[in-house]
Amino acid sequence: MPASFSAVVAKLTGVNIIVVLAGLVSGPILARALGVDGRGVYASVVVPMTIAPGLLGLGMTAFFTREASRGTPTRLLVGSVGPLYIAGGIVAGIFAHPLARLLAQDNHTAQRLLVIAFWAMPVFIIGLGVIAVANGHQEWNRVAAARLVPPVVAMIGLPVLAVTHHVTLASAVVLAMVAGFLAPAPVLLRRVRARSPQFSRAMAVAALRYGSAAWLWQVASTTNARLDQLVMTPLASSRQLGLYAVAITYASLPALFVGAIGQAIMPKVGAMGLHSAPRIVRTTLLLTSVTSIGLAAAAPFLIPVVYGGEFSGSVIPVLVLLPSGVLGTLLNVLTPAMLAAGRPRVTAVAEITSAVVTVGTLFSLVPIFGATGAALASLLATLPSGLILLRSAAKEAEVSPLRFVVPTTDDVRALVAQLMERGRPASQP
Repeated sequence: MPASFSAVVAKLTGVNIIVVLAGLVSGPILARALGVDGRGVYASVVVPMTIAPGLLGLGMTAFFTREASRGTPTRLLVGSVGPLYIAGGIVAGIFAHPLARLLAQDNHTAQRLLVIAFWAMPVFIIGLGVIAVANGHQEWNRVAAARLVPPVVAMIGLPVLAVTHHVTLASAVVLAMVAGFLAPAPVLLRRVRARSPQFSRAMAVAALRYGSAAWLWQVASTTNARLDQLVMTPLASSRQLGLYAVAITYASLPALFVGAIGQAIMPKVGAMGLHSAPRIVRTTLLLTSVTSIGLAAAAPFLIPVVYGGEFSGSVIPVLVLLPSGVLGTLLNVLTPAMLAAGRPRVTAVAEITSAVVTVGTLFSLVPIFGATGAALASLLATLPSGLILLRSAAKEAEVSPLRFVVPTTDDVRALVAQLMERGRPASQP
């Protein structure tokens, strides 16, 4: 019997909590060992390495999840869409050297690490596809295990490197690569026993049609989510990038449950339709707002204690990024819902609109305000895409947009009941 939606969200949220706890171990080690400048250079390598697989996957990850949730055989997906994944990875290798020089500027160590990462892209891309299929099949235990692999590797590896005095830019990046390679292992333990791949021309054509729109969304979404850190490399100092990297980490804490809900809602909407989404979105907005207020109040005290006094400059960007995260809830939940409903073009239009705002505001604000300017750009860019998605989702579900954003008393009661149920000890037999 499939697990209830709330049980799935609780499981994935638990995973995200472990990820955050792992980050509380690995993050301060990196910050203190590399310093503000070194932490900025680390971000200039790891951020491109992290976002490239999604971009080079040509929008196929969302297609995998949607089709798997609708019962399409795995062998058909792998045989028809897998070659497109491999092609994306080859493109990364071809352009590895010029991309590394562009992104790493004059840091030769960072350039070499980026070249290695780009040549390894086929492995990262295939791993995303494997996990996407498991997500569509709602194999939540395997998905959760795959999600836990990278932070656990970092939580174990970085303290070992710290104790042996080997925390360097190169060792930290190599550890992140190893964690990425190992991520799909819990899913592959089953998938390697799957039947032989089968090619279908119709499936490949459908994937390209869906993927072209989903890829535009992916590019624009990545622009909105990560361009700030990429742009800061040439426009601001490494110190400002280091401060912003810590601010992003802290301000993303509400994603503990938002990310879980976004991941769980896609197969649900794929199987049941968009009318199942409004209450989920309302409840998520409520949770995000309450959590963000608490994090804003604690930021001036927690950031210097956890990361060190030299990162106190991250507090102001955090106070700007937290409201942006509340608005971003609409994107993080409605986007997978619209993708599952077969509306990738709407998500693409929303993100492209926001990307235009992102680019304009970043180039005008970052040179003047540094990390705080990047945070302001994020806040200004979130609003238009959220409004476009909200209007389109309401039209698709044939309800008022307010149904997606205004919590009801029943929502609050149900949420409190769920939290109390989760916190109550199991009854004894």
